Amino acid sequence: MALITDEAYVLRSVKYGDTSKILSLYSKENGKINCIVKGARNLKSRVLGVIEPFNKITIVFYHKQNRDLQMLSKAETITNFAGMKSDLDKLEIGYRILEMMNKAVYDNEHSHELFELLSNTFTFINRTDEDTSFVYLYFQIHLCEVLGISPIDKSDTEGNTFKSKELLLNKMQLEIIKQLLENDIEKILVEEGSSETILNLMSIYDNYLSDHTENFLKLKSVKVFSQMNLN
Repeated sequence: MALITDEAYVLRSVKYGDTSKILSLYSKENGKINCIVKGARNLKSRVLGVIEPFNKITIVFYHKQNRDLQMLSKAETITNFAGMKSDLDKLEIGYRILEMMNKAVYDNEHSHELFELLSNTFTFINRTDEDTSFVYLYFQIHLCEVLGISPIDKSDTEGNTFKSKELLLNKMQLEIIKQLLENDIEKILVEEGSSETILNLMSIYDNYLSDHTENFLKLKSVKVFSQMNLN
């Protein structure tokens, strides 16, 4: 059994037994892993407040080959993304991204590119004062690229739009996808009047991911935040 140190994002944290928690993590060097944290809910626990969703943390865990649940030994906060947690709109985007990662990415699947995508996206959401309505769609599009299941054919880049291999998309939808694919997240400018198109594309990509990944069903976070907005 090896003792491993890594960096990770907390995708999900659930209670287990009387005092413990089970975490879903996406780590830099080991990909998606699940860990049990014994005694995590004790008031004197050193990881209290550390192993919460959104947090980027340093982890030390015991890794045993062919075991689904690893044992976390130590965790410390690197970044807690307070700016995202204090804004309801940003919080909704963040939760949707975490849930999408947890459902669309397989256990032990490892990608530095995916880790950087999550890092860059959360850093942008956390510190920006600009429009973030496009961020979830940006993440959906790039996640599909990293997972190798993109519906977009980028071979013809000379024209005004890319082509879609599977989706029926209009010119405006394809132009938005092209902009989000070709630019860094901090350089993207959302055109006035494009919000409805972005919402439609988000729904299209959610359905596409549901069809092309085993565990990706309708996101619970969408329902939760919709109910909150109605109240």
